[in-house]
Amino acid sequence: MAKNRKQRGKRSRGNPAVAAASRQVAAAVATPRQGAMPRRGAGGGLAAAMGAYQHWWPVGLLALLVVVGLWPAFSALYVWDDGTFLLEAKPVQTWGGLLDIWFNPSSMVEGHYWPMVYTSFWLEHKLWGYNAAGFHSTNLMLHWLNSALLWGLLKRLGVPGALLIAAVFALHPVHVEPAAWVISRKDLLGTFFYLLAAGCWLRYREAPKTGAYLALMGFFVAGLLSKSFVITLPAALLVWAWWKQGRIAKADFMQTVPLFAVGLIIVIGDLSFYFGRAVLSFDFSFAERLIIVGKALWFYAGKLLWPQPLPIIYPKWSISPSQLLNWLPLLGAMALTLGLWLARHRIGRGALAGALFFAITLSPMLGFANNSYMSISFVADRYQYLASAGILAVLIAGAVIVCQRLASGTLLGALAREADGQAPSDAADNGQGVSGRPAQRAAVLYSAGALAALLLACYGWLSFQQARVYRDPLTYFSHIAKLNPGEYNGHYNLGLALMDLKRYEEAETPARRAIEIEPNSSSAYQNLAVITHNLGRYEETLAALKKATELADKQTAEQFYHIGHIAAEVKRYDEAEQYLLQALDMDPGNPDFTNQLMFVYLGAGRYADALTLDPNIVPNLMQMGASHFNQGNYAEALERYQHAAAIDPKDADIHLDLGTVMVKLKGPEEALKHYEQALAIDPERQAALRQVATIHYQQTRYEQALQGYRRLIALAPDDASAHAEEGLALVQLNRWQEAQSSFERALELDPSQHQALSQLAARYFETGQYEQALALFQQILTLTPNSAEAHSNLGSALAQLGRFQEAKKSFERALQLDPSLASARHNIDVVREKLKTAQ
Repeated sequence: MAKNRKQRGKRSRGNPAVAAASRQVAAAVATPRQGAMPRRGAGGGLAAAMGAYQHWWPVGLLALLVVVGLWPAFSALYVWDDGTFLLEAKPVQTWGGLLDIWFNPSSMVEGHYWPMVYTSFWLEHKLWGYNAAGFHSTNLMLHWLNSALLWGLLKRLGVPGALLIAAVFALHPVHVEPAAWVISRKDLLGTFFYLLAAGCWLRYREAPKTGAYLALMGFFVAGLLSKSFVITLPAALLVWAWWKQGRIAKADFMQTVPLFAVGLIIVIGDLSFYFGRAVLSFDFSFAERLIIVGKALWFYAGKLLWPQPLPIIYPKWSISPSQLLNWLPLLGAMALTLGLWLARHRIGRGALAGALFFAITLSPMLGFANNSYMSISFVADRYQYLASAGILAVLIAGAVIVCQRLASGTLLGALAREADGQAPSDAADNGQGVSGRPAQRAAVLYSAGALAALLLACYGWLSFQQARVYRDPLTYFSHIAKLNPGEYNGHYNLGLALMDLKRYEEAETPARRAIEIEPNSSSAYQNLAVITHNLGRYEETLAALKKATELADKQTAEQFYHIGHIAAEVKRYDEAEQYLLQALDMDPGNPDFTNQLMFVYLGAGRYADALTLDPNIVPNLMQMGASHFNQGNYAEALERYQHAAAIDPKDADIHLDLGTVMVKLKGPEEALKHYEQALAIDPERQAALRQVATIHYQQTRYEQALQGYRRLIALAPDDASAHAEEGLALVQLNRWQEAQSSFERALELDPSQHQALSQLAARYFETGQYEQALALFQQILTLTPNSAEAHSNLGSALAQLGRFQEAKKSFERALQLDPSLASARHNIDVVREKLKTAQ
């Protein structure tokens, strides 16, 4: 041992100045300082107030940084798995669901047993429903609290630059994913309880009391029930003990044994539940997993140093053990660990402790154990949420110490003397060298502060931009597809997002790109089928549905039903029948399947087969036709009525309805054929008679129209409308005397018959019978008080009777109701002139 100490002494003397400065830098990083506790009451009220301010203003600053840096997340919507794991989680929606969350985890969509997360969702749902802003606000609040807790722990451990570390943690772009993605609450909540448990550990180590240890255990369990990575806490506590003491004592092990035991029980239970529900078939060899571990460690560290780009879903790496380059990251990580261990006496234990914390906290997600996300990518920003604190603490604390030494002159003086070949002096070691002048000290401190502010500003800007990615599913998946064009999920979900917006033409490109990337994806072909169907390309839809069914892990009745439905759309009735019968074999008696098969038989003209499926088919078809007609779906209504007519061609009601649809689709002449067919079946069908006569009238066949109306009157002599319509036909035939009799008869039967009133009033006006015309115009006005034309006609009759003042009021009212009524504009000017002349 003496020899070794001597050898180390020789090495130190080989570079005394740098060694001294390095030891000073490393001492602060490597060895925790015991902060002095403020004395209660010292300094009076002002001192107490200042003490409280000093304690709370950093917490407020961290809150401000989170709010500003991640502001877009407040207005973000739900993306990706939020819909699956939150919106579809039935227990979250009901008051009694809280019991299911804790005691019936199989009721949850989530494969893990993490009830603390869903309890928080349950509580929020009771407060603000599924308002996305509420859930995002909670995530951001947790991120702020985690930043504040991290600052408190680092400050308590005496780590230099604790507030700057926490500020970078709050603003770092790799932390946007857990903060801005609602379903990543598990990472935030797990970290929250982890940090609370770590604080209780420090309290217990300072004053070993049962209450502190129980609080530690309680927060530890809560963290494990939020996310399983919290199991790494006891290992991290042992790293802390080694960092502080230089060794891990037996007492340290004994204090963490209960944590290890409880953690293993909970995690093993969670994994048993998870693997009992999830089917994971990753067959990575041990060598491949080692390669993943090595690459992941450097990947995460690299993203902390250079957080661009952040595509959310990262490309999967080559992990072939036969490629020697794939082993370099793991070998580099091992070499770095060994180097930090060997240099611990020279630079201190802090760097190695931070690296170990980083690796240990990441270990559950490094690739040793299977998780479903490994099918998409080996890494994710959210996985290093807590672990990143280890690397950030080492880098920032080291930078702070260097700046402090530069400001005091210790480091500059030592380096200058080393360059001159001089030994370090006491003055240099005490910070009294030439470089310690106040002006230079201030310059160093201002420069360091400016660099820190610039760093925070850059991180804040990058976080702000990254938070905007979570605005809505379209923005989110467009970002993924753009930055990782070879990633299937980005294109697949981008297509879904565009489909939700009914932008089907745009959706087709990412849908086809998803198929190019994953040609064996049943879901991708299903999306393409939906898109082409909405674009009216049914042949392509049919092909896509067949491919989706062929590739499906398990074929379902619904898949065969949809193929049969589209096959019927393109009139491939035999093919449609085949698939629909398969669907009914799998789900006998399903009414949707049966109805679709019935329509296939109808389309193919196999009416006997259709009747075997539905003996009451005609009334059902009529009801469906009426429903389609009322909704404006005239083509569908026509198809239903035509099928009904094909089954029962002697039903006059069917032909009446067919005529009504034909008026909308093909015009009156086509409709006339069906109305006449209804009359051929039932010559006394009044509705058919009226429709036939009306079409003849519209087509200027007035004699035929007159005959039709008279046949109608013969069947229904008290039908006022029929008499009025007869009068209209007679007017067109210039048979006014007969027409007047018809109108008068219509008014006897119904004094409010508008057509008769209008025609008679007009006739009286034209023949100079203004008093009779006035009476009828007044009667019309009582029936239609808001008719501009009625007011104008009344004004004209009043004017002819010399009642100009009343006429003027009628014309004014007409123009109020319809300023564009030309006759009223002209007549009011005439009346005004008459009134002026009279004056």
